[in-house]
Amino acid sequence: MELDYHQIFEDSPINLLILDSEGTVTHANPSAMQLFGYDHSNLISQPFFKLQPHPLSQRRTSYSALSILADAKKPVETVLQRKDGGQFPGLISCKKSLFRDNDISGNERKEVHYIIHVENSTQLKMQESAHILDKSIAEQANKSKSEFLSMMSHEIRTPIQGTIGSLDVLDLIIHDPHQRRFLELARNSADTLLRIVDDILDIACIEASALKLQPRPFDLRPLIDDLVAIYNPQVAKLGNTISVVIDNNLPESIVADEGRVRQIFSNYISNANKFTDHGQIEIELKSLDQGEILFQVTDSGYGIDDSVKDIIFTQFGRGYQGNLKHKSTGLGLSICKKLATLMNGTVGFSSNRSSNTPSNTPSNTPSDDSSNNSDTKRSGTCFWFRFSPETPESRTSKANRLEATPSKGFNNSIASPKVEAKICGTNINKHILLVEDSEINRELFSAILSEYKFIIQTAENGEKAIIEYKNNRPDIIIMDLQMPIMNGYDATQAIRKLESLSNEKNPRLPILAMTADVIGNVKERCRESGLDDYIPKPIIKEDLLVKINEWLDIATISTTDITPTTATISTKKQVSVESSELDHQFLDRQFSQVRPESIQRMISIYIEETRRRLTTIQGALEQENFDQLSRESHILKSSSGSFGATTLSNIALELENGAIENLSNICREKVSALNETFNRTEEQLIKYSTKP
Repeated sequence: MELDYHQIFEDSPINLLILDSEGTVTHANPSAMQLFGYDHSNLISQPFFKLQPHPLSQRRTSYSALSILADAKKPVETVLQRKDGGQFPGLISCKKSLFRDNDISGNERKEVHYIIHVENSTQLKMQESAHILDKSIAEQANKSKSEFLSMMSHEIRTPIQGTIGSLDVLDLIIHDPHQRRFLELARNSADTLLRIVDDILDIACIEASALKLQPRPFDLRPLIDDLVAIYNPQVAKLGNTISVVIDNNLPESIVADEGRVRQIFSNYISNANKFTDHGQIEIELKSLDQGEILFQVTDSGYGIDDSVKDIIFTQFGRGYQGNLKHKSTGLGLSICKKLATLMNGTVGFSSNRSSNTPSNTPSNTPSDDSSNNSDTKRSGTCFWFRFSPETPESRTSKANRLEATPSKGFNNSIASPKVEAKICGTNINKHILLVEDSEINRELFSAILSEYKFIIQTAENGEKAIIEYKNNRPDIIIMDLQMPIMNGYDATQAIRKLESLSNEKNPRLPILAMTADVIGNVKERCRESGLDDYIPKPIIKEDLLVKINEWLDIATISTTDITPTTATISTKKQVSVESSELDHQFLDRQFSQVRPESIQRMISIYIEETRRRLTTIQGALEQENFDQLSRESHILKSSSGSFGATTLSNIALELENGAIENLSNICREKVSALNETFNRTEEQLIKYSTKP
C-alpha cells in the first residue's frame, strides 16, 4: 500500500508548518491555518517571525535561531500571534530535515527545511495559573488559620491561667483536710482541661503548618531521669513498678526538639501506667544502625484488641484500648504520630492481646510471640518511637548558632503531672521584676511568689520595666510579650543594650518570656530579642518556681524548708444578690475560702480597671476607632465574666461584634448600655465584697 504523505499532512489534527532555510512558511496544514487565523494564500510565503510578536526592526527569523530551536531537547515556550494581532502562549517543537528533488535540468537538489509543530498552551497556562492561585489562597488560608490559632491560644489560656493561679494561691493558705480535698479535685480538673486544650491546639497547629520544631543539643539520659521522677508517684499509686534500660552505645548528645521528644516519651509512659494495675513498666532506649534511636515503653497491662489496632494512632483511638476500663480524649497518640512525622520518625506498637503481630512493628522491637495463638487473655503492650536525630558534630552553621543558646532555654512545655516545687533557701529576698499588662495577673503572680518570700516588683508595660531595671536591678525578670506601649521583645532588647553598656561586671540577668501565644515563630523571636527561656501561659506554679530556681542557678531543697506566710481563713458567707447583673452563685464559688481582704482588693482592682477601660472605649467610639473598640470590649468581656458580671460581659460581646462589623449605631447603643450597666454592677460588687 502506497501512503499519501501529503494527505496525512493535510488531515493531521496537530498544527504543522514547514519553513525553508530562511524561515519562510512553505507549507501549512488546515489545523495550523485555523490556529493562526490565516487562509492558505495568506499564510504561505509569510516569514515565521510574523507569527510571533517581534520588534519593528526585525525582518526575518535568523538561521541560527531555527538551528537552536531544532537542537532543543524539549518544546520551547513562546508567545505566538494571530493574523488579527491576538496573542496566545504556545509550545514549539522543531525538526531539521533535508529535502531532495530535481531541478529543471534534472540535477538533484538538496534544501534544508524545518518542520514546526505548534501547540496552543492557553489551557495549560490557565491550569497553571489556577494552581498558583489555589496555592496562594491555601497559603493565605493557612496564614489566617495560624493567626486565628495564635489568638485563640491566648484567649483560651488566659481564663485557665486565672483559674490555676487562683487555685495556687488557695493551695498556700488552705489547711483544712476536707477543704484541701475539694481544692485538689479542682486543681486536677484544671490540669486536665489544660492538657486537653494543649492537645487540641497542637493538632490544629500541626494541621495549619504553624508548629515549628526547635532543635538543639541535649542528652536523652537526664530527660528519662526527669520523666521517671515525675511519674514514679503515679506509678506507685497504681501498684506498678517502673524500670529503665539504656543502651551503652546511645550517643552522649543528640540534636532534636527536646520538648516534643519529651512529649512523645511522656505520653507513652502515662498511657502505660494508665492501662496497667499492679504490673511492670519498662522503658528502653536503644541505639540502632545508621544513627537511629528507638524509644519504647512495654507494660504488662490490658493490651490492645486486634479490632482497633488500625485506629490507635488516630484521633480518639486510644479510648478504645483494652476493656474500655479507662477513657480519654484519645488525642495524645494522634499527636505523637504527627510529631514523629515532623521529625521524620515513625511510631507503632505491638500487643499480646493481638492475634497477629502488627505489620508496622520494627525488627528491633519486641515482637508478639502470640502471633500464632488465638488466646487473647494474654496481656501487655509495647509502644515504640524511632527517629534519626542529628548529632552536634553533624550540624550546620545554623545549628552551631543554636548551640550557643542557654541549654535550659526554650523547651516546648507540656502539661505534666503536678510535682512538688523545689525552692532553695538562698532564694529568700531575691528580687523578681514581674512585667505584665493585666493587673489581675500581676495580683495573682505576686500573691504566689510573695508566699515564698520573694521580693516582687511589677511593671505594666515594657517602658516601665526599663525604668524599674535602671532604678533597682532585679535578680530575674518575668516578661510578658504582648503589652501596650512597649512589648516584651523590645523591652528585652533595650535591657540587653543597657547591660552591654554597663561598666558593672554583673552576671547576665535572666529574662524569661511569658505569653499565651505559642504559635509560629514566637520562640525564635524570643531568642533574637535576648530572652533566655520561655514559659507558656497559663503559668503552672510549680513550673514557674522551677524555672526561677534554675535560672538563679542555686541548689534545690524541698519547699517544706520554706514555710509560706499564712493567715487565718474566714469562710465568706454566701450572699444572695438581688439583681440579674451578677451571677452570685458563680461569685460564691469563685471566692469560697478566700480571705475577705483579698476579695475586696481584687474586686477593687477590677472596678478601677473597668472604669479606665470604659473611658478608653468612649474615646474610641468618638473617634470611630473600631479596632480599639473591638480590642477593649474583648478584654472587658473576659474580665467581667471572671467576676460574675454576666450582663456587662454580654453587652461587651455585642459591642465587640458591632465593632468588628464597623456598625456605628450598634456601637453607640452598646457603649451607652455598658456605662449604665457598670454603674449598677459596681454598686452590687462593692456590696458583695463588704458583706459580713
